[in-house]
Amino acid sequence: FAYGSDGDRLAGKHMMLAVTAAGPEEAYAHEGYQNFPLRAFLTPLEQTAHLCRMHFSAPYVLYSSLKAPSEGTLELHVDGYRKLIRAIRDNRYSFSDAEKMDVIGFDNLPIREEA
Repeated sequence: FAYGSDGDRLAGKHMMLAVTAAGPEEAYAHEGYQNFPLRAFLTPLEQTAHLCRMHFSAPYVLYSSLKAPSEGTLELHVDGYRKLIRAIRDNRYSFSDAEKMDVIGFDNLPIREEA
């Protein structure tokens, strides 16, 4: 169905994840306490997309998710996710720009302005 000699049902489609990380952004670096960038933890899913001949887009990430409600970033994240979904629906999300990014968040969404 999805991959193998005749599997092509997902070929050319985009896989995008929405991810929450309890730790702060700086924790997800080689010098941070997680020892790896966040994308490294997503490698098995990226490989699955590759096997299915899909495009693996930069994930939408909320860092410091446990503190987000008290730090006032939760609503910004939720609003950004709504904008993201609407942009994809309305064909205004720039997957090509997102491919150049490691992760995206509410403050750097690659959305094209309406014509």
